[in-house]
Amino acid sequence: MIFLSFHRDQLHFMTIAMILKINDGVILATDSASSLISKDPASGQMLVYNVYDNANKIFNLRKDLPIGAVTWGIGSIGNASIETLVKDFRAEISQKIDKDNYSLKDVIEEFKNFIFGRHYEKEFRGVEDPNTLLGFLIGGYSIEKSLKSQNPEIWRLEMVNGTCVPPINCCPNNEVGILWGGQTNPLIRIYNGYDPRIGDVLKEVGIEEDKIKTILSLIEQRFNMKFVVASMPIQDAINLAEYFVDLTEKFFKYASGATTVGGPIELAAITKHEGFKWVRRKHYYLRELNPQIIPIGERK
Repeated sequence: MIFLSFHRDQLHFMTIAMILKINDGVILATDSASSLISKDPASGQMLVYNVYDNANKIFNLRKDLPIGAVTWGIGSIGNASIETLVKDFRAEISQKIDKDNYSLKDVIEEFKNFIFGRHYEKEFRGVEDPNTLLGFLIGGYSIEKSLKSQNPEIWRLEMVNGTCVPPINCCPNNEVGILWGGQTNPLIRIYNGYDPRIGDVLKEVGIEEDKIKTILSLIEQRFNMKFVVASMPIQDAINLAEYFVDLTEKFFKYASGATTVGGPIELAAITKHEGFKWVRRKHYYLRELNPQIIPIGERK
């Protein structure tokens, strides 16, 4: 029997992960690629050694509640995958949260304390490396005295270099829109109307920093496609999110280099009355062969 020792290789979600918010709810969408990267001993550069196509990056943060998350960045902390850690949190929070009276902000603070305080910080404290990035977009509804809030929320949580940025409420009140993480270059091109690297080109030809900001702002005002409409039906929002992920996958499939975005597309929707619902999901097992399987995080 052969046993392999663990190296300091890193599993990364080099991915596209997004949340789209409209009046009727939020859509979560991701690809399924995860990339094994390691330092090349000759050059010292971090290289992609393999790409896997079945990572899980969408999670219901508490079963039976309208709260979901998508993730990008590192795919594991120590020997534990992000998927396993999120499900550990879900099992723990199920015993702590009052499902009839909570705020999404409070859940996210608990999530931050669990992922960052108890796992990420211990692993990466003092490490200065952009490859330690771990990001989450968390969306859903707060519930106060058994009544769901009228408007869904989207929060962003990011940690890198052993530190964590405080959670940010990205779409407060009646604001709608789309947020993403991971490899977003093709989406920014089509959504905002320019490649995000164009600022570097303008700087190279001697245009001043303030003028560059003005130019990019004008381009975005003129060419932003404004795909997200507040009143669009939930199914159309699902279709739009799927289109964006598919577009990103195909972009990187035909671009040079490793295909680091790909695999099955996963989608979930969270609405006020239906709650968290999977739209498209993969399983490593056949459900008809395992009718009694109930993951730990799903047990009541």
